[in-house]
This record gives sequence, structure tokens and C-alpha cells, in this order.
Amino acid sequence: MDNEPPNVPPVQVTPGGTFFPAIIPDVPPGSIQVGRILTWSFSDDEHGGPVILQATGDVMASDIISIWQGSAAGSGDGGDIAIDAGGNITINNDVQSFTDNGDGGNITLNAGGNILTDDIQSNGTVRGGDISLTSGGSIDTTQVDPATPGSIFSCSGIGNTCNGGIGESGNITIEAGTGLITRAINSSGILDGGNVRINSDSGPITINNRILSFSEQANGGTVELETGANITIGLDIDSHGKQNGGDIFLESTGGSIDTTGGIVNATGGNNGGDVTFIAPDDINTGTIGLFFNTGFNLDSGNLTIQSHNGNITSTGALLTPSAFGDGGNITLDAGGSIAVNEINVISVTRIGGNIDLTAKDNITTNADIETNQNSITFNGSVNLPGDITFTSHDTGNIIFNNIVDGTQDLTLNPGSGIVQLNDVVGGLTPLNNLYILGDVTNTNPAGVDITTENNTITSNIISPGGIALTSNNGHIITEILDSSTLGDGGNVTLDALGNITVNHINAQSFGIGTGGNVDITTPSFFQANSSFFDRNSINASISTAGGFDGGTIIIRHGGGGVTPFIVGNANTNGTQGAITRGNGAPRETILPTQEYLYTHKQDAERIQIISVPGTTTPLPPFTPPSPTNSIFPTFPTFPTFSIPSTSPILTTNSGSNADLGSGTDPRQDLALLIGNILGVETIFNQNLQTGDYNFTWPFPNGQILSVSVGVDSPLTDRVSFLDELFEEEYEEYFGENITDKKVTAASLRETIKTIESQTGKRPVVIYARSIEKKLDLVLVTPGGSPIPKTVRLDESNTLKNELIYFRNSLEQDNSNAYLPSAQKLYQWLIAPIESELEAFDIDTLIFVMDAGLRSLPLAALHDGKQFLVEKYSLGSVPSISLTDTSYQALKDSQVLAMGASEFPNSNHLDLPSVPTELSTIAEELWPGESVLNEQFTLDNLRTMRLKSHFDIVHLATHADFNDKNAYIQFWDKEVGFDELRQLEWYQPPIVQLLVLSACETALGDDNAEMGFAGLAVRTGVKSALGSLWRVDDGGTSALMSEYYHQLSQEEITIKAEALRQAQLAMLRGQVHIKSGKLVGNGIEVPLPKALESLSDQDFSHPFYWAGFTMIGSPW
Repeated sequence: MDNEPPNVPPVQVTPGGTFFPAIIPDVPPGSIQVGRILTWSFSDDEHGGPVILQATGDVMASDIISIWQGSAAGSGDGGDIAIDAGGNITINNDVQSFTDNGDGGNITLNAGGNILTDDIQSNGTVRGGDISLTSGGSIDTTQVDPATPGSIFSCSGIGNTCNGGIGESGNITIEAGTGLITRAINSSGILDGGNVRINSDSGPITINNRILSFSEQANGGTVELETGANITIGLDIDSHGKQNGGDIFLESTGGSIDTTGGIVNATGGNNGGDVTFIAPDDINTGTIGLFFNTGFNLDSGNLTIQSHNGNITSTGALLTPSAFGDGGNITLDAGGSIAVNEINVISVTRIGGNIDLTAKDNITTNADIETNQNSITFNGSVNLPGDITFTSHDTGNIIFNNIVDGTQDLTLNPGSGIVQLNDVVGGLTPLNNLYILGDVTNTNPAGVDITTENNTITSNIISPGGIALTSNNGHIITEILDSSTLGDGGNVTLDALGNITVNHINAQSFGIGTGGNVDITTPSFFQANSSFFDRNSINASISTAGGFDGGTIIIRHGGGGVTPFIVGNANTNGTQGAITRGNGAPRETILPTQEYLYTHKQDAERIQIISVPGTTTPLPPFTPPSPTNSIFPTFPTFPTFSIPSTSPILTTNSGSNADLGSGTDPRQDLALLIGNILGVETIFNQNLQTGDYNFTWPFPNGQILSVSVGVDSPLTDRVSFLDELFEEEYEEYFGENITDKKVTAASLRETIKTIESQTGKRPVVIYARSIEKKLDLVLVTPGGSPIPKTVRLDESNTLKNELIYFRNSLEQDNSNAYLPSAQKLYQWLIAPIESELEAFDIDTLIFVMDAGLRSLPLAALHDGKQFLVEKYSLGSVPSISLTDTSYQALKDSQVLAMGASEFPNSNHLDLPSVPTELSTIAEELWPGESVLNEQFTLDNLRTMRLKSHFDIVHLATHADFNDKNAYIQFWDKEVGFDELRQLEWYQPPIVQLLVLSACETALGDDNAEMGFAGLAVRTGVKSALGSLWRVDDGGTSALMSEYYHQLSQEEITIKAEALRQAQLAMLRGQVHIKSGKLVGNGIEVPLPKALESLSDQDFSHPFYWAGFTMIGSPW
């Protein structure tokens, strides 16, 4: 740069090879030996001077320092330091380049032999300098002063520290031919952390303390270590970043990896970094802090550990969970054995990571393993040293491809997925108790074989290869046991000291084969509580029928001649349905009801019910356990959270396991979960103005883990993403590019604040999107960052079915059948954000929703005490980008009221109340003009619009949104919305409000929903008021009259509030028909002759008012 200050003159020593004589004996010719080299600048007009040493032999010095320390107002860089030696480089103290305000200088050491120094540091407040060390031999910073071993630092900091900087760090690159040993490596920064790359051809890499490349505000740097020997890290590897964590890659091609002394931390406030360890020998890790590679806002990084010939041992938790992104995958592959502690890869709102553990020898799991919507797979013999729970919430599978042994309890919870047991369970060492909370589905020819010391409790087991369950001292409780197949049915063997309870047993051959054999042994009782129709249409509890022959059925029970076995009654000891092995002869089946007090045999003893002496020792009760630290303890819906204030202060809170799922931000839930797994307190600080978090986990040994998580950037992206997504749906539907307007959370917040200042209302925007079995909500408030919520649903069609039932039940105007659905939908849509709405004192809700939800009558949602409309003004917009968000009061505006009471040119029903409706609106309630019947044409509408400025256009006629050819019925023809748009109502003077008083939308029709929700966009007006369903003539006139009355009130500043007050007036009976008159607030209008015969009527049922919806700008 032109204004760049000059350097202090350089210190440069370049001996002439062998012609430069050694000063000291035994020092090779061509060497350099000096004392201290110091280039120090105090001037604002110059940088620290560079130091350049070049020798064909050795280079030896006391210390080498280049410093800039000017005035507080000045700036300057530390000088570069470059040492090039054909032999060794020995610096008895430090190599440093630093500055109090600028960039640290670059440090380059290149030796043909060894490098021996104390600290190597390049620090600058703006940026640390790059450090490059290359040695044909070893690099050691610990031997010069063993009492205070040296480190390698390139930091953003003040002076020769890594504290107080404002910028990024430099990169550290080390090539050590025969190994590296140093105390610590630090390339951390306030902004981006520097990259650390270390390579050694044949020697070990030993870091006695930490490797740090984290960033407090931006991206962590990558860490890459490669050597042909061992890698040992004494404490932590930390590449976390407030934005993204840096990748961590360690590979030994000829040794082992050991990080047991610390935590590997690649967390990102947005995305986490990937962590990969590869070695031929053992890999021993501590806590792999992939919760820090978690990716709080976006995706977590993946963890891969591969030992070709050795063991993998993790003494701490392996964690790749995420709050708003996908959990990271964990893959462990060992040529020997695997021993792991807790593994958790869940995503609070999306898909958890995949877990795959592969070992030639044993896999020992010392704690719980948890994911969601993904699989857990064990490729190796599994050993359980303690009580363990493996969980895959929602749709994931749990797969065992080898044996499972251990004397402890095992709980398997695959959600709606399956468990595969592809080898023997408890064959070598019986499990204590086995609880399988989902279906077991096997295709393994060997079938399912389970042995427990105590209880075996499962859901359905489907295994054509057969089913064998043994409980040495406990109960067997299962649901359906199905070993049926087209070939020979699989055998079913049940053996327990306690009771055996099943739903039913199906061991048939559906083809031409033989049914499987069923053998049941218990000195207690056997119960088969359900039945099914088998291949012979026999309603059976046990069937072994086959095409060629049926299998045998032997039941040994403990009735002991006291308690009978009853075929047809399973209350105590027996089956609900028949026991059958075929229908070739009556002897092949025992039909209900048959009671056997003693042993019974038939069909050449191929069916036996054997009464044996029963056990007299009662077995202890049992309760299946639940995961200790799970965020999903009961699995129904994910909890909500609240922000108590918008004040720009910093709050400090701490949480424990009891707070999990207690109504917090998913980021807080995730942080609490991490603390619970690690067994430490979770402390979180949140700036309530920015919403940013700082999570801290202090360990008893003094270690402190922390990560900063920004909440605006990814969620701003989410607001932009959702708004653009919905905009594109409408543009595709309408077949044109309507706008290029971009919406962000920041711009939307400013819009909300502006509207509040102009109207006195406190609005929020709520994005709602249904994805499979989840409902995603994003709340945009006047202050703070967007607040995301996720509601879990039972099934993918749960929401759709509830919406259909709600709409249908609302149209029954004499019933309250809608209330259960109204309350359930309230719990899904409003309850998750209710505390935020109260905290921000919100009075207006603006919804941006996707398919299915767009036809939701929001006003009728119910909290158990009152309707939603009793608390909030409501509006619906297609997207913010497609909405005119400016404000204009309507107090001095004119209305053009047009309509028809009869329709001779169509098949539509007459609307006899329209004349009264138009005259009441345009003559009594609002200044303007009215046009009826023959004058109600598109040409006349165009002419009158050009002649006068009408801010409000009211059309009392039929409108249909039931397909893409949606239209409004004028006197003489149907007019499509594309024709209306050609009127260019969006051009000044803009039509502020279009009212359609008799429209109808088909339920469940996406095109109809799009047409209705896009009404304002398609017609070109700023706002539109219409109804989701056809309301009778009297009810429509009642609401319309009351709406205009409310719109004229001084205290009503926005259109949505006028609609709310009109709906409340109808709900409260203030608008009704009495004695042939329409009576409302401030009006009393005689009904037209065609309606004079109507009896007195109130309109309090939501059928009359809930379907009317404000579309487009609510103000």
C-alpha cells in the first residue's frame, strides 16, 4: 500500500558456505552463532524489522525477536523471521514476532537437521503471522528449558500473548522428518482460527498439552496430523467456531493414536467439523467433543475412527447431536475390539446421525446409545458390562449382526423402526433382562434366539427362520410371534420359569411346505391373548398349518391339575382362539371353547397340552427402564421455550437434567443434554438483544469447555428460505415471476417495528410448515432473533386428518363437535409460542403457511377457555415478499360496493340480501357508491374505478376457488382473477381492500387453497377479505355490516382488528336477526322481503364467523 510504513532495517546474516569459518570448535563450517537478535520499533512510521539467517551449516542463537510497540493510536507489524540452515537450528530461548496493533510477522524455520527451540510465537492484534517449520530431523520445543517447555503459537493477541486480539490467527505448518514434540500449538483467533498441519515421515508427533485452532466469532481452523509413527495429544484438540467448527484429521500409518488426556472439540455454532482418526494400531480417545462439532444451528460433523489392526477405546462420550440441523454420523471400525462410552447423535428438530460400530473382536458398550430417524448397527460381538439402552427415535433401526452377551439389562427402542437380531442373544452369557420396545424383524435363516436370566419383553417378532426365547428365572412377554413363510415355517420355542404371554403365534407355511413346530414350556401359565385367521380361515391363537403338513404344537404349563388350560379363554391360562395345525381332519384343531385340567394329547400326539406341577415361588415385578438423559423421554412432541424479555442485557442461567424438555430453546436443551452426559453443569449466557448464546461446561479438574452460538444468521436464512419457498409456490401456481423482493429476518423485524409505530399494534409473523411427522414453526418478533419451534406429530397424515375433521365439524352449526380438534390444533400451532407472545405483549398474528394449513380457520382455534380470535387479530399472507407491507389508514377512503341478488346468466343461487347489504354499506356505514345487478359488469367496474378513487372494492357475489380457473361471478359472466389483475389495482392509486362476501373454497384441494390464500396477489390488491366456506345470506350480511361499522371506529387502526371485532360481536350475540331485522352495533336494518320470514337467529356459532379471513396485508 502507498501509505505502508517502512521496516526497521533488516538483520541479515548470510555466511559464505564453507568459506565462513566456525567461531567455536565442533561447529560445522558455514554455521552461524549469535547471541540475541532483537529488532524493536517504537515508531508509528515503521514495522518491526525482519530477521534473515541463512547458513549451509548450523544456526545457533540465544533468542530472535522482532517487535512493534508504538503509540496507542499507531499501528505496525512484527517483522518476518526466516532461518535457513543446512544443518541444525538451535535457539536457546524464544523465536518471537509480535505487535500491539497489527499483524505478527511470518516465521519460517528450515533445517536439514534438527530444530531445537523454546517458544515459537507470532502474535498480532489484527492477525497472527504464518509459522512454517521444516526439518529433515526432529523438531523439539521442550528440551531447551524442560521446566517451562516451549510451545508454537500464532494468535490474535496483544504482545506475546493470545489474549486481547481482534482478528484472525495465522496458519501453522510443520514438516518434521523424524518427529515433533512440543508443549502446545495455538492458532486460535477472535475471527477465523488458523489451520494447523503437521506431518512427520517416520517419527512420532507428541503434543504434551493442547492443539487450539478455535475461533470465538467466526470459523475454527482445520487440524491435520499425519505421521508414520505414534500420535499423542496430552490434553485437548479444539477447533470449535461460533460459525463453523474446523475439521480434525489424525492419521498414523505406522503406529497408534492417543488423545485420552483431553477432549476433541470441533463444534460449530452453525456447522460442526468432521473428526477422523485413522491408525493401524490402537486408538485411545477421551471425550470426543463432537457436541462442539455439533452444529447447533445447522449440521453436525461426522466422526470416523478406524484402527486397521488394533483396538478403539473411548473413555468419554462420543457426541454429534444437533439442535436445528442433522446429527453427525459416527463410524467406528476396528481390526481388534471396540470399547465405547455414551454415544449420542440426535437432532432435536431434524434427522439424527447414523451409528455404525464394526469390530473383528468384541464391541463393549459402557453406556447408552441414542439417535433419531436413523440406524444403529453393530458389526461384531456385543458385550454389555452394565445396564444399557439403545434408542433410535421415530423411524430408525437397531441392527445386531453378531452375538450379544452380558449379565446386565438391555433395552432396545427403535421407535417406529425395527430391531434386527441376526445372531444369538445371550447364548454365551444370558442377559439379565431384555426389553425390546419395537418390532423385531429378521430375515436371517438362523432365526431369533434370545436367552435371559430374568425377563424377556418384546413387541412383535417376525422371523421366518424361527424364534427361540428362553428366560431362566423370569417371564416372557411378547406380542405377535410370526415365523410364517412360503417355504417351511420356522419353529417357535418359548421356555420360561415365569409366565409366558403372547398375542398369537403364526408358524404357518403359506406355500406347499410344512408349518413350523411350536414348543412352549413354563411351570407357570401361558396366555395367547389374541387370534388371527390362518390359511384355512380358522380363527387361531396358534397355527402351524402348512401346504404339505402342519407342525407340532406342545404346550407345557403349570396348571398342575388345579388351574385348567382353556382354549377360548386367555384370562389366566389358555388361548383366546383355536390351536390348529391344519384342517385335514378335525383332530388337527382344538376349537374354542375347550377346557383341560389335566394333560391332553391328540392327532397322534402332534398337539399336546401338558399339565406339569406349577411353581410356588412368586417372581418379582418388573418395569422397563427409560433412557436417563434422553431429550425425548416420552416421545410425543418436542417442548417449547420462552424468552422473558427483549431488554438488551446479558443473563446467566444454568440447567440440569430436570430442565430437559421443560420449555426451552432447542439449543438450550441440547446444551443441557451435553452437560448431563458429561456429568457437569451447563451454564448459558444469552444476550437477549441479539439472542446469541455462550454455553459453558466447567469440569471438576479445572477444564472449561465453551462455545458461542449465534442465532441470527442461520435462522435469518431460515426466514429467507421459507419466505422464498412459499413465494415460489405461488409464482409457479400463477405462472409468472411476481416479485424479486427479498425478505430476511432483519428486514421483517424492521417492518414489524414500523407498523407498530404507525398503528399502535404489536404484530408477529409466524411461518408454519408441515414436513412428514413434524410441524415446523418460526416466530419473527419485533425484537430479537427468529424463534424456531418443532412439534412432533404421531403420523405423517395426523395434521391433514385433523384439519379435515375440524373444517367438516365447523360446518355443523348446531354442534360443538369441532372443539376437540380446535383445541388440538391450538396445541400444535399456538401453544408452542404462547409464552413468547405473552412476553412480547403481542396482539396481532400474521401467518405464512404451506399446503393444508392455508385453509385453516384460525379464528376458531380454542385453548380450552376461549377462541384464538378473542385474544388476537389474525391475518394470513402467501409470503411476506408477495405482500405490500406499507400502511395506509382507511378512515377517509371511498367504497365501491357492487353485487347481484340474482344470476340469470349462471346456475348460481340468488342472494336476496345483497341489495340491503350494498345500500347499508355504501349509504349508512361508509361513504361511497353502490351498483346492483345489470350494472354489475367488469366494464362498469373498470369505468367507475377510472372515474373515482375507491380504496375499497366490495363485491357481493359468488366466487369460486375450487380449481386454477377460479372466478368471480359478475352479472353477465364469470370473470377470472387474471382478468381482474389486468385492472392493475396494484398501480397507484392502489386498491387497499377487496371484499368478497360470498366465496367458497374446496376443502383439501391444494389449488383451491392457493387460489384463496393468493387472492390479494392474484387480483393485485393490497388486502382481501373472503370466506373459506359459503355462509348463508343472513350471516354474511350480518358480518359484513358489522365489519364496516368496526372499520369506521376511531380506535380501529388496522383491517384485521376490524374483522376481529366483527367476529367477536357475532360470537357474543351482539349481531343477530330479530323480528325481521338485522340488528348490530349501531345498525338496525330491515331484511329484504325474501328473508322476512326468517326466524330470530344469532350467529354465535363459529360456522357463521370463523371462515372469514383477512388475506394479504392485515393493516
